[in-house]
Amino acid sequence: MVLDTANLIETKPIRINRVDIVGLKRTKDDIVKKATKCLFDSKTISDVIAKTAIVKRNLMQLECFNDVSAKLDVDSVNGQDRYYVTIKVEECNWVQGHVKILSDAHFDNNPDPKLSTGVSFSNLFCRGEKLNLVSDIYSSNKKFSTGSVSFTKPLIALFSPYLYTTVFKNHYDRSKFGYSFDEYGLNTGLNLSHEYFKLNLLWEGVARDLKNAQNAPFGIREQLGLTLKSSVKMTASYDTRDSGVFPSYGSLVQCCSEFAGLGGSHEFVKNELTLQHTFTTLLDFAVTGSFSFGILDKFGTSSILDNFYLGGPLTFRGFEECGVGKKEDGSIMGSSMFWRYNTHVHAPLPFLSKKNKLSHLIRIHLFMNSGNVGNRLGNLTKDIRGLINNVRLSCGAGLALNINNLMRLEINYCLPNKEYTYKGHSGSVDQLCWHKFNPDLLSTASGDKTVKVWDVRHQKCSNTILTKGENINITWSPDGHTIAVGNKEDLITFIDMRTLKPISEQQFNFEVNEMSWNNESDLFFLTNGLGCVHVLSFPDLVQRHIVKAHPGTCICIEFAPNGHYFAVGSADASVSLWDLENLACVQTYTRLDWPVRALSFSYDGKMLASGSEDLYVDIADVTTGEKITDIPIEAATFTVAWHPKQYLLAFACDDKEQFDRKRDTGNLKVFGFSSE
Repeated sequence: MVLDTANLIETKPIRINRVDIVGLKRTKDDIVKKATKCLFDSKTISDVIAKTAIVKRNLMQLECFNDVSAKLDVDSVNGQDRYYVTIKVEECNWVQGHVKILSDAHFDNNPDPKLSTGVSFSNLFCRGEKLNLVSDIYSSNKKFSTGSVSFTKPLIALFSPYLYTTVFKNHYDRSKFGYSFDEYGLNTGLNLSHEYFKLNLLWEGVARDLKNAQNAPFGIREQLGLTLKSSVKMTASYDTRDSGVFPSYGSLVQCCSEFAGLGGSHEFVKNELTLQHTFTTLLDFAVTGSFSFGILDKFGTSSILDNFYLGGPLTFRGFEECGVGKKEDGSIMGSSMFWRYNTHVHAPLPFLSKKNKLSHLIRIHLFMNSGNVGNRLGNLTKDIRGLINNVRLSCGAGLALNINNLMRLEINYCLPNKEYTYKGHSGSVDQLCWHKFNPDLLSTASGDKTVKVWDVRHQKCSNTILTKGENINITWSPDGHTIAVGNKEDLITFIDMRTLKPISEQQFNFEVNEMSWNNESDLFFLTNGLGCVHVLSFPDLVQRHIVKAHPGTCICIEFAPNGHYFAVGSADASVSLWDLENLACVQTYTRLDWPVRALSFSYDGKMLASGSEDLYVDIADVTTGEKITDIPIEAATFTVAWHPKQYLLAFACDDKEQFDRKRDTGNLKVFGFSSE
């Protein structure tokens, strides 16, 4: 801006007589008059300077000018000073396009580069309207993957409002997490801003098509297909920082809320709060502390796509992308709660002076990240316990580069706080079972494609048997001669424990969740994803019966020691007890809140242990169904097994999380041993 204020005193009263606009081509006069009329309210030159800045902001908000400048002129007519403001504008081209090669690995988890093309029509109806069309093509599939058509309309009014609406289609490839999905949607909203305050109100309707990748766990497969979500979102922020890239002072308070349930398949309330404060020390060290907290409340259904995820350089340095939190068969499911506290120190390079421009572009970066995730259990005490147990921590140092005050490029060395102890399997232990009559032998199945036999007297592995796939279930025949182990491809391998070699394999064309023999070892039972129990003869594996046991997926099965009953655990969070002779249900147990993943009868058949994603193992009286006790734990339990002659319960927790400093990979725990 150029202001000619020669021979004028700032406090001298003035009156603006005329405002001239130079350079208009397509823009209508009425919108420009509305943007500049505040100049006529000026009383002094200082008012003119302040209101000229407002006028420039109003005009640039229309996004149809490349540059706006102003000049104040004065002349004398009949001894009276008259003041004129000349505003010169440079209109941008009304049609613009771009072709870019981008990689959004950290945003949509697709490492493949994409070709992004776009066309925008600025000042479409000559009052600042803008139509933007964008299309992206990934190199891997060479077809239309993402795109959007958006329309914005700025308004010259209090709080600088503008309206927008967008039609979009996005593709997210998260195959390494077990799924991918496409979303098709429409949103419309209003943006308001005033000095440090910003508010965005948005309605969004979106159809999401969730697809599973190979070997996806049940928790993902049960959510597959097309779902609809209609939600209202609000984002409010108060930002006094001097820079969003390298702030030296100021604070940020931001609240994001989403209410879903205005139609569609999902009903929930999602809230996220971010607090940040920055101050500078005497040595020009900028210290930033930030705290974030999020919670997802369901009053209906929600999708894993709505959950919170932590991990990666954008959310939690030192951890793999979305790597913080519970995993199911190696896939990340997200969580309904999270918290994160970060501390950053940006220091100038020691060999550069403060006046050197390079010292403002490159800084030494020290950081510490801490946080955790958890799932709502409906109990405040349990929710808090889940968030403070197994807190993740990482720290590191590096260099940070300011790129045109728009983004920050970081090169860091990060040290996550994690201890590695390898005492058995190199992968998670997904299931275990005791030898039916030798109390010193225990077998485990693991995702590392091995079956291990343990001698509990020496607390070490005695034999290792290689298998073809990632094992998820195992059972020992009552005669002790055979082990059956199943993998993720529904292939069951039968191992002769006398020779320690596989003797046969059987591929099933339905989802096999767990299997077991009856006490005579002549019937083989399988649970599947349709709520059924298949009964087959053994060893010829000819189907004899199909029992419809639960409305939800039948996950696990266990026989009582007397052989008269068997129990089935289901995804509906219940356990059913069945009479083997007539295949009739005689008892149900419904204390758990999450799908039942593992069952085990005590050696005398009087107690039944149930493991799930609840933070305890339930032990019930078989006859009455009443609770005997529960064992508090710190993570989901996917396998439990009673000792064949004593009240000793072995169990293993989900230990596939990255950087968990309180659990050891491949370890077992036993409830009932003395402290000696």
